[in-house]
Amino acid sequence: KAYGQIWHVNCHSMPSNGRLRSQSFFSSTRLSDFVLGDLDGQSCSRDFTITIRDFLKSSGYSVSINNPYKGVEIIERHGKPEHNKHSIQLEINKALYVNERTIERTQDFESLKVDMRNLMKHLSDFVRDQQVPLAAD
Repeated sequence: KAYGQIWHVNCHSMPSNGRLRSQSFFSSTRLSDFVLGDLDGQSCSRDFTITIRDFLKSSGYSVSINNPYKGVEIIERHGKPEHNKHSIQLEINKALYVNERTIERTQDFESLKVDMRNLMKHLSDFVRDQQVPLAAD
């Protein structure tokens, strides 16, 4: 309320293999490292989605948008970009940091943690640049 805007990142883990929307029910493929879900642009500004995508790609990750996950109820409920309320779902491929059979951290866990910290710093800078002037009381 103090800043006139909301920027929400809803993080989830996803299995490393799954079915893309373009695949048959019986097909399975390795999913992208990250899937950004913005309900086809309905839950946040396109710039927010693109900023996250570009940062992750520049960090060496593969990224897809809305495939196979568009987002869930929480981003639909909270994301109203026309009211400066932006919400995005960030699915993280488990293979990046955990052995899916044993649920033990892999050697890449720490580097992913650093990259996620850097992403949040990058988004913090992005949000500061987006500040909406508040109306005078």
